[in-house]
Amino acid sequence: LVHFAYQESRWSGWWPGGGHSRLSQLVASHEYPVPFEPNVATQVFVRLDDLTGGHVSGAFLLTVSADRTGDERQLVVATDIGLSVRQSDKDMLVWANSIRTAGPIADVMVRVYSAQNQAAAVGVTGTNGIVRFTGDFAATGSVPYVVVAERGSDLSYLRLDGAKLERDRGTDGIAYLSRGCEASVFTDRGIYRPGETAHVKAI
Repeated sequence: LVHFAYQESRWSGWWPGGGHSRLSQLVASHEYPVPFEPNVATQVFVRLDDLTGGHVSGAFLLTVSADRTGDERQLVVATDIGLSVRQSDKDMLVWANSIRTAGPIADVMVRVYSAQNQAAAVGVTGTNGIVRFTGDFAATGSVPYVVVAERGSDLSYLRLDGAKLERDRGTDGIAYLSRGCEASVFTDRGIYRPGETAHVKAI
């Protein structure tokens, strides 16, 4: 998974041909008729559960090809595990919540990998869905690159270099306020469905 995530970030959808054959296995293959009109964008919706013949979860490399065109590949994740990460120089907080219910998920195995596929940290979420890692990752040469979460057959991941992370600021170079106050406003998560309530907090 680290290999695929790294290639995705570097090649923007184009993958060196055949390089992944020893790291994955073919799950399904299907040919779809696509209506064609010159200069008109066409959408074709693909259901992973139709391709696999049942319930599907995990990470998949979806490849699309057509006559006289090249291949396009994209990592697709079918999961109920939503991941949020807060990271500072020596701390990382990972929160796993259910995408269906928005509630925390306990007993999720969380692994942090470097871009060189070296395990930087391993932990399990508590009843609040949170696991915290501490340590100077840069000093050990294992700078966090991908967070992978697993629970049963479900799997999710978050590539840190491609995510907008809230990074804790240090106090170096920041003058203390002599008067007034400084505030931070944030929500409980970054994405909401239509009609959901957004909980806003301020510190």
